[in-house]
Amino acid sequence: MRIGVHGRAMEAVDAPVLMRTIEQMTAFGLEPVLTKSLATWLAEVGHPVPWTVLNDDELIRHRLALFVSLGGDGTLLDTVSLVGRSEIPILGINLGRLGFLSNVRLDTVEKAMAAIRDGRYALQDRALVEVVDHPELLGAHNFALNEVSIHKQDSASMIAVHVHLADEFLNTYWADGLIIATPTGSTAYSLSCGGPVVFPTSDALVINPICPHNLNVRPFVVPDHFTIRLQLEARTDRCLLNLDSRSVSVDGQSTHHHPTGQIRYENGAVRGLRLLGYPPEETQLGLGCAFQRSEGLNYLRAPKPRTNFGFTTFNDRCAGSSYSRSSCY
Repeated sequence: MRIGVHGRAMEAVDAPVLMRTIEQMTAFGLEPVLTKSLATWLAEVGHPVPWTVLNDDELIRHRLALFVSLGGDGTLLDTVSLVGRSEIPILGINLGRLGFLSNVRLDTVEKAMAAIRDGRYALQDRALVEVVDHPELLGAHNFALNEVSIHKQDSASMIAVHVHLADEFLNTYWADGLIIATPTGSTAYSLSCGGPVVFPTSDALVINPICPHNLNVRPFVVPDHFTIRLQLEARTDRCLLNLDSRSVSVDGQSTHHHPTGQIRYENGAVRGLRLLGYPPEETQLGLGCAFQRSEGLNYLRAPKPRTNFGFTTFNDRCAGSSYSRSSCY
């Protein structure tokens, strides 16, 4: 089985760990094919690779069965951009700082490779968001797995984003920016801005302002069949249009007939690889893994009693005590 392997440049001291991880793949009968950027970096830090090197336009020719991302969630998002709409499944091995999407831990790589070798996995399709406009800036990479966001650039002033669902006006957001998140991306940037957690296979998008001016403005979940049109009004000439970890500079002024961005839902465009029985104690919600053990998502589990500024708060077990529920919170 031929598998693509992608990773970002790291500290030179981390190169042996990455090499051992790739060697573990070969030990289980898998044939790694490295991206050119990864192979170049390994050679630069003194680890020339004996494996096949993949040029960016050779995904189809190499007939890859899956693509492995070595790093954190940022590396996995780079891998999604690289794989594009080829429908090659993606698996993330966490060598970075954040491993919510890249859910295979370094100490369990052998178990993961054995599962792949034995065919003990299932495919899980995930939706993308696609920016219809700006082909001259985005080219074929006009999609994002987590979110598309518009953000002010080089200015302390807020921007105004007029949002339409198809031809129907929704709202004007006075804020630092605006996020359009997929269900997968609902646990990323949008979550840090107070957005809801959406089940990953839901047919919906989240519209979420970044630091809004009005207190009554809240995240809004919309059905996936709407094309979301963004009309931008800023005091500066340029603003940032972000697609996951990629950014381009766009005009700070737009009109109803020439919007800054038209964003639409693209169902099932990315495939995650879910390893069956790995890890057995966790259920699925990230890319191939969801409601993962993570300090940031502990609120999804029953909380333990805790002290908050001198006041003791309790979980639902208070209902069985002599106190009323209202007095427990």
